[in-house]
Amino acid sequence: MTSIGGRPGSRRVVAALACLLAITSCANASPSKAKPTRGLASPTKAAPPLAQSTPATASPSAVPKTKPKIKPLPKITPALGWRRAERTGRLTATSLVDVAATGAGTAWAAGYHTDAEDEPANAVLLRVDGSRWRVADQVSKRLPDATDSFITGIDADGPAHAWAVGNGHAGLGTLPFAMRWDGRDWHMSRPLGPGEDQRLDDVAVDGRRAALVGNRGRWADDPGLHSPFLLTWNGRRFSEQTFGRGEVFTAVATGRDHTWIAGGRTSGGCADSRPAVWHASAPGAAPAPASLPDVGTGMLTAIWQNGPRDVWVTGTRGGPGLCDPVEGSGTPLMLHWDGTSWTEIALPGRVQRLHDMTSPGSGEVWLAATDDQAPLGRLLLLRFDGRRWAAEYLRLGGAASAGWNVYALAASPGGLILAGSADCCDQQRAVVFSRPLPRF
Repeated sequence: MTSIGGRPGSRRVVAALACLLAITSCANASPSKAKPTRGLASPTKAAPPLAQSTPATASPSAVPKTKPKIKPLPKITPALGWRRAERTGRLTATSLVDVAATGAGTAWAAGYHTDAEDEPANAVLLRVDGSRWRVADQVSKRLPDATDSFITGIDADGPAHAWAVGNGHAGLGTLPFAMRWDGRDWHMSRPLGPGEDQRLDDVAVDGRRAALVGNRGRWADDPGLHSPFLLTWNGRRFSEQTFGRGEVFTAVATGRDHTWIAGGRTSGGCADSRPAVWHASAPGAAPAPASLPDVGTGMLTAIWQNGPRDVWVTGTRGGPGLCDPVEGSGTPLMLHWDGTSWTEIALPGRVQRLHDMTSPGSGEVWLAATDDQAPLGRLLLLRFDGRRWAAEYLRLGGAASAGWNVYALAASPGGLILAGSADCCDQQRAVVFSRPLPRF
């Protein structure tokens, strides 16, 4: 998205929640309770050779960097200045999976509501206004033929331009949907039509332009039969670009007419996938693969851009990742593009899982993470100033599990907004926090 105050940025995180599998098996129906995971676990099959993406503009290249050593975790202090927003209105939400700032202290948040752990989930949109939040839209009312629905991404460029994307389910079919905010109301569209193995996974907004990414096929089943796509809204209509098999798109960022996509590529099976970034420097151009440092196998799942020379991506190195979310997702990974080359950023130790990131401006990044040694009910927040890390624990008022809960961050003018959930199962509930940007 383009953040308020003239500092473009975009972010997106993909939550590989192990609880989704448990819910799917016990509900004996379409998934509920958790944000959908790309490529749920299944036996890996051999795949045809990787097909190259459609070439476009020249893409940033890099000289491979050596893997940095893990930095010691800095002293962790209690998080100060955060204020919990309270719900208003009758409707509620079980969990929030994404958030997009629209102004100082204001935001749209996306999540779902379910009456019980094994009941279908229904997507909801929340309006955050300072110290309060309320459910502003129930997506189920706009998808009467869907048995459940999930929002997978939301983004905004000021108070008048916002998009949300997600998927509903009806029998064996998937109902991808996109919602556009025009400053007064949300407008529903189905840009793909019905289909069994297609989905929308993320969206980024740049003024009236929006970039939507999705995938067709089942990545974990057979990457060779899986192909991603990019939908571009030019203010009046959609256009679609398709990409090679053996690739997966998980996140997208836009700003200053540039488009950046994060994900993975493989020439073999799912477990052989490697982190990947695609880039286009003009609207309508097909994003081309970038040359990244050799970090081994893994997947990129979140991306944020402050401009053509300041792009951040996070994901995981090694581990089963999207192939088998139940068995974990590998080691957290972070890369930065400075306009010349991609460099791996050494993360502090003890970070079990990266949930999301945001950037208030050039050179500064905030991460929401799960720390496997954290006291009960604490979320680890990390700030990187370009040289060193600072760490703090945010008290959530409930348990924070790496496998069940997911958290999203957004930078607003002079502040930060965090959305997610606390506790799990039938006790899970949405939480929203905000704070002014600290001075260091």
